[in-house]
Amino acid sequence: MFSGLSAFPLTPMNERGLDESAFVRLIGRLVTAEVDSIGVLGSTGNYAYQPLSADEVFGLYKTVTQALSVPLCVYDNPRTTQFVFSDKLHGEIAQLPNVASIKIPGVPENAGEASARVERLRAQIPSHVTVGVSDW
Repeated sequence: MFSGLSAFPLTPMNERGLDESAFVRLIGRLVTAEVDSIGVLGSTGNYAYQPLSADEVFGLYKTVTQALSVPLCVYDNPRTTQFVFSDKLHGEIAQLPNVASIKIPGVPENAGEASARVERLRAQIPSHVTVGVSDW
C-alpha cells in the first residue's frame, strides 16, 4: 500500500499561520514529480506543538479523512508531537474512512511486552488497518 518514494515537504508558515499558497505550490511540485505518497503537516513543520486533547486529535483526523480519496497512515510520533495516543483513540481513528495504517512508536524490547502492546492495539482497530512499529 505505501511503497516507492514518500515526500515529506516543509510546512510553510507566515505571520498568520499556514502559508496556504506556498503549501499548494510545494504539493503541486511533488505531484508533478510523481512521488508515490506525500506526508503533510508532520514533524517537518514549522510550529510549536501546543498540548492537544484526544477530542481535538480525533476531530482533526475526522475532518481530514472525510476529504480524502487516498489511504491515510496515522503516524504516532510522541517524541515530536508531545501527544500520546491511547489505544482507545487509535481504535476510534481507525474506524474513520480511508484510514489504512497506524505507525506506532517503538515498543519495549522484551518480546512478550512488545507482542502484548501490538495485540492490545489490534483488538481496538479493524482487521483491514495495518500496524507499523518504529524502531522495532
